[in-house]
Amino acid sequence: MNYRLIALDIDGTLMDAGYRISGENLRAIQAATAMGIKVMACSGRVLQETTEIARFAELDDVCIAANGALLHNSQKDIILFEDAIPVVHGVEVINALQKIEGVCFLVYAGDRPTCEVHMFSRYKDKLIGNGYIAGLRRRINLVKDVRSYIVKHDFHIHKILVLARQPAVLQQARDALARFEDIELTHSSPHNLEVMHRGVNKVVALRMYCKHLGIDQSEVMAIGDSLNDIEMLRWAGLGIAMGNAEEAVRRAANHVTQPIEADGVARAIDRFILSVSQRR
Repeated sequence: MNYRLIALDIDGTLMDAGYRISGENLRAIQAATAMGIKVMACSGRVLQETTEIARFAELDDVCIAANGALLHNSQKDIILFEDAIPVVHGVEVINALQKIEGVCFLVYAGDRPTCEVHMFSRYKDKLIGNGYIAGLRRRINLVKDVRSYIVKHDFHIHKILVLARQPAVLQQARDALARFEDIELTHSSPHNLEVMHRGVNKVVALRMYCKHLGIDQSEVMAIGDSLNDIEMLRWAGLGIAMGNAEEAVRRAANHVTQPIEADGVARAIDRFILSVSQRR
């Protein structure tokens, strides 16, 4: 099969827990790009982080951020697609989360995740073991009242990231949010819960971009490791789960590659794209 686009998750797929992208992965990406194949970032991260990582790895100018809430062209600096949580519903979600002891949540609105000062100060030591918040701690926008901050600046809420070290606390948060009909819940780690607008996932934005480029679903290869990648892996012509992926993700994929420590992205590109090209 001639694949024309590779949809690539970032955390746990392209980039390891130490925020490193291996030379092998970069080598394979560059080789695929040289063949005219688009390799795009499809991440749950905020837009600014996603575009920075995509630029470093020399990925496509167009990327998917906030689990599909945003499709952005960094070269032209334009948003091609956006689906945000309405502010009124976002505030209701925040109100519900603030009643739960033991959670810390970050609101993805504007160009940086926003968190309340008292909440981050109270829970950062307990949450610092979460690699994601450890990497974010210098980038988080700390405010006194996140609700008034969002309303004042009229920000679009692309995602709310809920963090906790105790599974029971995350389950309590999930139960509290189950009554909201206008949101979508997923996760990208055992220690988080991700809240988006109803219907938002990576496939929606990916399908739109492929249609714009005239790329058929069968010509897409997707690689991911977490629950927020499942729809993308099922939709793509070839869905590849990382060896370090959760079991549900592995079941949803057509193929399981090596784990991130063994350069699973490079191994997948080598097997399904580069080696096929060499045999022709």
